Amino acid sequence: MKLILRVEHTEHDTLIDGFIKSAIRLVEDYLHRTLTTTTYELVQDTFEREIELNRGPVKSITSVHYMSEDDTAAPIEITNTNYDLLDKVDPPLLRFRDAYSAPTIDVRPDAIRIVFVAGETTVNKIPPEYKTAIQFLVTKMYESPIDEVEPDDLTAAYAMLHPTRSFRF
Repeated sequence: MKLILRVEHTEHDTLIDGFIKSAIRLVEDYLHRTLTTTTYELVQDTFEREIELNRGPVKSITSVHYMSEDDTAAPIEITNTNYDLLDKVDPPLLRFRDAYSAPTIDVRPDAIRIVFVAGETTVNKIPPEYKTAIQFLVTKMYESPIDEVEPDDLTAAYAMLHPTRSFRF
């Protein structure tokens, strides 16, 4: 990134790293995808047989817990025999199979906690059009380090990403 910015010193490394993280976040939010490996926790108020995971691509389900009657977190066994991970749809779905006997859970704000890992795994696997948009945004941020990216710059970056964006209705 420093080569693109024509920066030869280390004085602004922390600033540039912050711009890169901000640009990645903007791109991820626009695409509804996670670009680098990230662990998420999704909290729901009820148990559903089909649960929408808010970010993809999902690499793995780490754990699923529910709040038991005595207010302790109880694990739901996650094995390949009791659920399917549908990652080719948007949003990705965690679908418990019909043969799975779900626990009885009271409706409450933190009834279910799902921890999952999403992302493209490595920076090298981020598609080139995403990298181009990130580089464009970082360049704009570096050239004009103010509190927010200009709307025209966001529009230009989003235009680069638009053909690959997934839409949710």
